[in-house]
Amino acid sequence: MENNILKEYIERNFFAQAEILSETEENMTILADKKIYKEIAEYIKNLGYTFLADITSTDNKDCFMVICQFFRYTKNENITLKIKIEDRVNPEIDSLAGLWATADWHEREVYDLMGINFKGHPNLKRILMWEGYKGHPLRKDFPAVTRKRSWELG
Repeated sequence: MENNILKEYIERNFFAQAEILSETEENMTILADKKIYKEIAEYIKNLGYTFLADITSTDNKDCFMVICQFFRYTKNENITLKIKIEDRVNPEIDSLAGLWATADWHEREVYDLMGINFKGHPNLKRILMWEGYKGHPLRKDFPAVTRKRSWELG
């Protein structure tokens, strides 16, 4: 992996806004500020990580985390880019759809299930739930649905 090239780039340009959390020969995990993550993602693509395998998210109660997985199959290497979003009322992050076509569906899924808005996405609308559906079912603040089974009705 060209760890040194990426590490130097991050240290030179984003010293206080990005941090390398872990690294091995084949893997690297980076935590980046949402203001600069798209620029880092573009640099990762220019290093030959041409496949964006996934964009997903987690709800950590105090913040959201968007997680992007990039692969470079020619050398069997991957980079995980994590972005913390602290605004739980209007969570927003830049779209990667202009860099990778696969970002289109991944971002729509995160938007649909977690309510994170991807600025600049060409067609950000629900992909799993129907239009008009209220809420985002993978958020921890989404109301739990309780159903009684037939034998519990009494």
